[in-house]
Amino acid sequence: MGTGTTVSTVTAGIALLGRLGELEDVPYLYVVGLLRDLTGPAVKALDVLDRRSAAVLWLTVYDGRGELQLLIRILWTGARRAVRPKQLGLTASPRMISSSVACRIAEASQLPDLLDDHPFDSALLARAGCSSGWAVHAITRPTSSPIATRFASTTAS
Repeated sequence: MGTGTTVSTVTAGIALLGRLGELEDVPYLYVVGLLRDLTGPAVKALDVLDRRSAAVLWLTVYDGRGELQLLIRILWTGARRAVRPKQLGLTASPRMISSSVACRIAEASQLPDLLDDHPFDSALLARAGCSSGWAVHAITRPTSSPIATRFASTTAS
């Protein structure tokens, strides 16, 4: 019998952490998720525990192309003040950023909080509401701020 080091055994453990884990498990899931075979299960577990960490991991592993590398590095380090300027500099064309990437960028950069911090930033608001920009549904989660929820409801209709 093995010691729990096979991919299937570790995947089962990750699934259990997704259901029973706590915030203190997030760093461990993140590191395990850097292994390609375990990224999917780790992202699923992190989506339950900490969507921001799940999004950063997903972007790190699946979409580390040139344009996003600096933003991903900023998100990784948690340099919150540097996120908005870098995010606004990204190309929002649907040819450049798919909806799944846009959604993960919105989650990783905590778009609702950015909108709360900068409610009159027209470039950020335009980027959030643009159909080819950051995913609007990422800012309509139940824990969204009143400003973000109000903005999302007006742009979704």
